[in-house]
Order: sequence, then C-alpha cells, then structure tokens
Amino acid sequence: MITSSEPPPTITRSPSSMIFSATVGGSPPSNQTLQISNSGGGTLNWSVSDNAAWLSLSPTNGSSIGETDNVTVSINIANLIGGTYNAIIIISDPNANNSPQITSVTLNLAVPPATIFRSPSSMTFNATEGGSNPNSQTLQISNSGGGTLNWSVSDDAPWLSLSPTNGTSTGETDNVTVSVDITGLQAGTHNATITITGSGATNTPQTTSVTLTLAEPPPTISRSPGSMSFSATEGGGNPANQTLQISNSGGGTLNWNVGDNQSWLSLSPTSGSSTGETDNITVSVDIGGLQAGTHNATITITGSVATDTPQTTSSVTLTLAEPPPTISRSPGSMSFSATEGGGNPADKTLQLSNSGGGTLNWNVGDNQFWLSLSPTSGSSTGETDNVTVSVDISNLPAGTYDAIITISDPNANNSPQTVAVTLNLNAG
Repeated sequence: MITSSEPPPTITRSPSSMIFSATVGGSPPSNQTLQISNSGGGTLNWSVSDNAAWLSLSPTNGSSIGETDNVTVSINIANLIGGTYNAIIIISDPNANNSPQITSVTLNLAVPPATIFRSPSSMTFNATEGGSNPNSQTLQISNSGGGTLNWSVSDDAPWLSLSPTNGTSTGETDNVTVSVDITGLQAGTHNATITITGSGATNTPQTTSVTLTLAEPPPTISRSPGSMSFSATEGGGNPANQTLQISNSGGGTLNWNVGDNQSWLSLSPTSGSSTGETDNITVSVDIGGLQAGTHNATITITGSVATDTPQTTSSVTLTLAEPPPTISRSPGSMSFSATEGGGNPADKTLQLSNSGGGTLNWNVGDNQFWLSLSPTSGSSTGETDNVTVSVDISNLPAGTYDAIITISDPNANNSPQTVAVTLNLNAG
C-alpha cells in the first residue's frame, strides 16, 4: 500500500539583493519591497529579521499558501556618515524545506559636495569725501554642504580690500575683514562685487555686492584773521577799516552770517555764500562818545550745516588812547608902552591852560633881557595858570623892541607855542 504526503512549504523571495543610495544629510532613499511567497505545499508561516539598526521591515511575519506577501524595506540615514553599509534580511520558517533564505542589502551613502554659505549677501559703507575711512565689516564664509570647502575671495575695486583671501571650512565659520579706503575718491555712489569661489562646491561662485556712499563734505567756516586790533585817540579820528576774510574750506555751499556784540563796531556785508572763494567783510570802528581805555568786542560767524559753526574772531580790541596835552595860551600877543627914563609899564598876565588830555607840564622862556616871566613852569590838567609878564626899561633908549615868549611841553601835540611881545618906549 502506497501512502502519499503533502510536500513541505518552500520559501521564495524576490529580490535576492537590494541596493539603496542616499546622501549624508539629505533625504532617506525610497522604500523598496521584498516579495515573499510559498512555492511548496501547505502553509508557509514566514518571519523576517535584519542585522542593521538603520534597516527596518514591515510586516515582520505572515503566511502564504502560494500568494505573494509584500514586506516594506525602509532605510534611516540619520546620524550616518558617508560610506558603504551592508546588511542582510533573513526569511525563515522552521517547517520550510529551504529555511532560511537571505536577501542582501547594500546602502551607498555619499558625502554631499561642499556648498558655499556667505553672509551678508550685500554690504553698505558710508563715509564723507576727504574724511575718515568707514569702519571695516565682516563677511562670514562657511561650508553648508559636505566635505571640505576650499574657498577664495576677490573683489573688483581698488578701494576695497579683503583679509584673508582664502581658507577652508568643514562647517565652521571663517571671517573675512572687508575694508574700504576712500583716499582720492570723489563724492558719489561707488559699487563693487566680492566673489567667493570654492573648487567642487555645488554653488560656486557666490557674490556679495558692496555699495560705498561717499557724501560731499559739509561746509567748513574758514576766517582770517583770528583777532583784530584797532588803535585811536579819544576825540580824534576813527581808525582805518580792516578786512575780515571768510571762505568755505569744506564742501558744498557755505551760507554765512556775521554779527557783533558792540555798538561801536560795524560790519559790511553781514551775509553771503562761498563755495571756496574768499568773501571780504569790512570791519569799521566808530569812536564817537567813547572814553579812553580798552574796549573789547566779538565778531561771530555762523553757517547753517557747517561742521564748525559758529566761529568767532575773538579779541576785537579797540585801544583808545587819552588825547595828548594841548597848549592853550591867551593872549596871543602883548604890547607894552612906556617913556624913556620913566617908570616900568604895568605887568601883564599870560594865561596858560591844557585844552587836551592828560597833564600839560609847561615851561615858558623869552629871548630878551628886558623881559621877565614868573613862574617859568607849571602844570595843568585843564585849569588856567597865570604867568606874570614884566618889563624893565632901565637903561633902554627910546625905540620899539620885540621879544618872543615860548611855551613848551615835549608831550603836547602843539608844542611849542609863542606869544609876540612889543615894547614901545617913547622919548622922554
């Protein structure tokens, strides 16, 4: 008697190997499907497992009497570095006649290429023509991709400089100092481009635009002289006018105004404008009503938006001297009459005073022996001094005699002064 038995299950799987590809830091590879079926008899009660933490299977068990079951094979590349990874999937059923079966799995994880990251993408510098250079700024360069970024930087403007001009980054940030030299540049907008290149980088080259805005310098007040001195004498004429020069030693247009703080000082004109040329201000002094002494004033120059407004021409000094003494005498001439052999004529009085300033220290003298003066010296600050003029006719024959009285003070502004004296001596 022949007994017939059912054949055992047989594991069939497809494919026998799997290959996955991805890039470090990128997206995981797409899932793949492992197909399992029973090509034998009975029921295949299968289970799957693997030997890699980065590999996952779903579902991990099932049964087949001939139909195909699908197992999803997934890859997790998180925290993996670049390289090739191998694993196996084991399909088993202890009752199958070919258990276990193996499907090999290969994961090729590529290192991503270098990628240039730069910040900022644009830079703006501001300065004033003829002024100081603007502060340096920093361009940051790093590798936002994989591997090593060998970078270099360059620019297309002579007024721009970079330091350093090359380096490497595996992810850390490198700093490039960007400096501007405005020497010789005119006011206006100047543009440049910084170019960052990296061999093998996915996005080489990258650029950062640079804008330099160079403002026209503001007006600057220049004035000459810094001080002025006037001299005159009380009661005399006004001193000569002087000139204050104003110009713009900066940029643009200087709209200037001038003023002073004393009534005896006057300025003409009191306003104007300069783009560099020199404007002249006539400075005049009126001493009318002023007493002797030192008088001070200040001239102030202002200019809207000027960098150095206001400016002052300080110590405008007026030195007003006291007037010198002036000899005043009365009368301007004298006449005496007498008779030969008779008595002397009556004395007469010469009045002397100071009609100027200060003190008149006077002296009187004559040029004839028959004439005498008393006193012969004195002083006056304005009061009248009397000098007695006497004539002695002793031993003089009849006739007409002339003499001169001289009044002097070396400090007086009209020294000497004279008085003519006539003696008429009649015959006895």
